[in-house]
Amino acid sequence: MAKKKKLPIIQMDITDDLQNPQGMKAVALVDEPAIEEYWMKFEKHEEEFLFEQQKDKQIITGALMVADMPIYRKDADGTEYYVTFSKDVITKIVKKFSKLNYFNRVNLMHDSQSVPEGIYLIELFQSDKTRGVNAPKAFSSLADGSLFASYYVENPELWQFIQTDQFRGFSIEGIFGYVFSAQKSETDELMSCISECLKELDKLN
Repeated sequence: MAKKKKLPIIQMDITDDLQNPQGMKAVALVDEPAIEEYWMKFEKHEEEFLFEQQKDKQIITGALMVADMPIYRKDADGTEYYVTFSKDVITKIVKKFSKLNYFNRVNLMHDSQSVPEGIYLIELFQSDKTRGVNAPKAFSSLADGSLFASYYVENPELWQFIQTDQFRGFSIEGIFGYVFSAQKSETDELMSCISECLKELDKLN
């Protein structure tokens, strides 16, 4: 999505306090991810060995969060703005997510009642050039500090849906704090309106 001019940019943040609800709560499989990055699918692949056959690789890999990428938001009242997550904030988010052991919290299309069985997180890492941790080759253009995940899809029905592109990417869910940054809105009234709207923010679609 082309970045619009003269919209506020909201830098998201969280507290480290485990008793505070802020943070990433789950990952949804969606048809149109907010970060506009589709996952990389590892198709079925069989290699025959002399005495055994390797199981199919039913793995999906993709970006959960892209560092510093402005994500366009439009509230129900029409208020428009962007939200971004810095590299440091993504690090805080993944640490808290891990401490709370939310690894296999997955749903479909942000529907908390649609929780598939047979899908497991097998990789979760943040690219960091200072530590020699690179993004997957297919996502090498994404900013340093982006967050990536791979899930093993054991569920054959879900895997079939993925093969038909019913689900094409990841979208995180969570509660996040915020600070105003970068471009300013044209009026203090708009800034105030956005501030009030963000107080009700409890999910990033």
